[in-house]
Amino acid sequence: MFTEEIKELTKKLKIKKDEIEKIEIKIEKLKKMSNMNKSINITQLDTKINKGEAIEMINRCTDKRLNSMDAIFSNRNETTGQWWFEPKPKKFKKTLYILLNDQNENNLYLFRIPKKTYLYPEEIFYYRKEKSSCSIRIDGNDIHEFKDMLDSKVCFSEFLEDVIAY
Repeated sequence: MFTEEIKELTKKLKIKKDEIEKIEIKIEKLKKMSNMNKSINITQLDTKINKGEAIEMINRCTDKRLNSMDAIFSNRNETTGQWWFEPKPKKFKKTLYILLNDQNENNLYLFRIPKKTYLYPEEIFYYRKEKSSCSIRIDGNDIHEFKDMLDSKVCFSEFLEDVIAY
């Protein structure tokens, strides 16, 4: 009788322990993001920045040392409010950093896509044969999921590493 109760309680404790570990990981991630949410001074607010400036911001505010080859960049489109970028499939073979600038909110979003996360990106994302690239569009108001609006419906939120306010 006690053996069954002990087994039952042990099982419940393991489930609770797993839940606690998941919550602790989420808390640590949120703490890290809030600590990294450092402010940068840009002379003109509400203006687009270019890829070089975005990489410079990332390198100054984080422990990353990105270069142009590691990253793909997009400003939020003023008319549609979307981010639109078109990486070549070979970009996904290495770790890829996606930098999304929201010049309206003065936030730069940094995503890290581990290498080989998408082995055949041309089969997942909308593939533009004429450009040999994958087309990805994200609604600028969707800052919780960062979901591709085209074919893939991939949510990039799990890859969000940092938000830099400037």
